[in-house]
Amino acid sequence: MCNGNGRVTRGSWLRLVLLVLSMAYPALSAVPTGNPPPADLSGTVEDPLGAVVVNATVALLPSNGASVLVTMTNQSGHFEFHEVLPGRYRLTAEAAGFAEVSIEINVFAGQSNRMDLQFAQLAAQKQ
Repeated sequence: MCNGNGRVTRGSWLRLVLLVLSMAYPALSAVPTGNPPPADLSGTVEDPLGAVVVNATVALLPSNGASVLVTMTNQSGHFEFHEVLPGRYRLTAEAAGFAEVSIEINVFAGQSNRMDLQFAQLAAQKQ
């Protein structure tokens, strides 16, 4: 790295800078960017007896007033939301013949979150 009179040569200096940068890059790339990674949320909707409910409407309402996400349960009573921003939400389910069910949940960044819903009772009959 040094020439005969104790000075660092230009090539040696460049190699030293590249070495330091290559060691610092992995640490710098791990610095959070301020945007947490999105998450997935899934679950199953069941009736009061534990049977799955097909074609239930499931809504995810953010506590910050952002856009509501809505989906339907499939033939297995399963629902999924993808690319959900982390935070606090109200998760609701509605289906014909049942009273709406609603719970407060937290969605955690970068995880596959699971939350099952179960209708507690049948909807009140209108007379």
